[in-house]
Amino acid sequence: MSLAGQSCEIEVPYKEITCHSIKSFTDLFSLLTTPTKRQAKVVHKTDTIRKSILTLLSAILMNSGLDAGQKMMNMIQNILYSFLEQINNTENIEETLEMLMNALSPERRGNSFSVHRTTVDDMLPEFTRRECDKWLEDIYLRNMDEISKFNGRSKQITLCLDETPETVHTKYQNGTLQYIHVGQKSTWEKGFEYNAYYDATHQLFLGLTHHDKYFTDAEKRHIRPWIQSLIQKVQVVNQAGCDVKIIEGDRGYYQAEVFAAASLGLFTSGTKNTCDPRLVIPRKFTREKTSFKWDYLLDTTRGQVFMDYMKLNPYTHPGLKDQVEGIFEKTSDYRYKIPFACVALIDEYSNKNNRTLAEVREEARKIQKKLDIFSKKLVRAEKKYLTYLKAHRSGDPHKPSYGRGRKRTKFVDDWDKANYNQCLDIYNILKRIKGQKTALLKSLMFIAISIFPGEDPCMAPKRFIRLAQDYHERWGIERGFEDTKIKFMRDARSRKPTKRQLNVMIGMCLYNQWHVERLRQMLEIYRNDVWNRVPWDPQRPWIRRRLERQFHGMLSADSYLLHLIETGVKYEIKKILRKKE
Repeated sequence: MSLAGQSCEIEVPYKEITCHSIKSFTDLFSLLTTPTKRQAKVVHKTDTIRKSILTLLSAILMNSGLDAGQKMMNMIQNILYSFLEQINNTENIEETLEMLMNALSPERRGNSFSVHRTTVDDMLPEFTRRECDKWLEDIYLRNMDEISKFNGRSKQITLCLDETPETVHTKYQNGTLQYIHVGQKSTWEKGFEYNAYYDATHQLFLGLTHHDKYFTDAEKRHIRPWIQSLIQKVQVVNQAGCDVKIIEGDRGYYQAEVFAAASLGLFTSGTKNTCDPRLVIPRKFTREKTSFKWDYLLDTTRGQVFMDYMKLNPYTHPGLKDQVEGIFEKTSDYRYKIPFACVALIDEYSNKNNRTLAEVREEARKIQKKLDIFSKKLVRAEKKYLTYLKAHRSGDPHKPSYGRGRKRTKFVDDWDKANYNQCLDIYNILKRIKGQKTALLKSLMFIAISIFPGEDPCMAPKRFIRLAQDYHERWGIERGFEDTKIKFMRDARSRKPTKRQLNVMIGMCLYNQWHVERLRQMLEIYRNDVWNRVPWDPQRPWIRRRLERQFHGMLSADSYLLHLIETGVKYEIKKILRKKE
């Protein structure tokens, strides 16, 4: 039971302040000094309670935890200390104080630490889409140079690509908006969509491009723009001194054109191994998904790695027509068969089960046997039910309704009721077996991996299985989108796609530098025991080590931004004092 009605022995502060907003302080003070039976009675000092209120308000302002709220107040304290320290170091303290009071006076026309929003907007460059993308590429190259200075750069990387949407609220259509899904929402919204490119090994963004809803006629005649951009990003990675080992994307990139480009070696510029990089993309299905998976589980002749094909239409994708001629097999409908390695993975995203393909196939055969038995039983039961009704009731009888509707309550006799209930019982058993089949199908996924002409993936199944298991690395770009949009992006209202693109890329720039600083700090601790430890797997250098699991709370995004603000404000204070000199 709450003891909120008890009188508090601590004197409530803030009485000398007459501002109306101070009522919130008194309400919070009353809340933090309210004792309950479920807590040990600890009487805190009034100063501690006031500091707690400031920490709480700072956390609310930053939309973060209390740790970030504490760091914000510590930042303010450090700035004040730096301010007073520099004043104390001057020869004439009174003259310096008078000068600073004039410089920081609220009545002064200009602010010492901020400008109007229109000033900032006017200073942002009017980049084109390609210029925005080029700017982020340059940031990535500088980040990689910085990482190489403390031996944190791997020679091979995992390159991820994905699309990220952004909602735009406007009643004015400018021809660039399209309908998008944001996050896990099921509704369509108007906004922009960007192609993003991400170095999952070093956790750095290296490209972002806004794309329109439809392709122009010129774009339709050539290789798709996003594939050309992907080729360019591989070259940027090569400029950074690395090779791309694998390229990962979601099911939206399961397209014949990109697999044909990979097979033709269009992504191999600058790589030492002509077999790299390989595409690693989940196989996309349409209506045949359930039948394809179930037939595969029942067919024991097909291994975990097998070769499959997708068709490339040279008329809808004429950009590769001349290159695929004579290399890939042509079908009777004048399309080209693009081969790829298909890898089956079992329980890849399950922490409870760790079954093998043989075990799952054995379960599938048992389930199929049950399905056959009870399907036949249901057919016989329904036939018996209809035959009995036809003999004892006029009219044309129908099969029992197995849906959620109302069940039969009136019967001809007990035999009719027994036949009806028998159909329902068998149907419910069959429904449970189908549920087991569905759960088994969910545990199975297929990963498509690009191969080169003449290559047989069945000759090296273990290598392709390991590459398929590396698909987990793609989730780094999803976490990168989340951190960028939540922690490093400001609200923007422009309807121009390049303005919005630049806003996202500013967030990605801060995200990149934040990860560089985090990696630097973690490696300093990580190398205390062994000086030459690296942040990637030595056997597979395109797979990064999860150092953040060992060093919890290492330089959060809020702390990094607060550090930037603190450094900037301290620098402005120094500039103000230098003007006096």
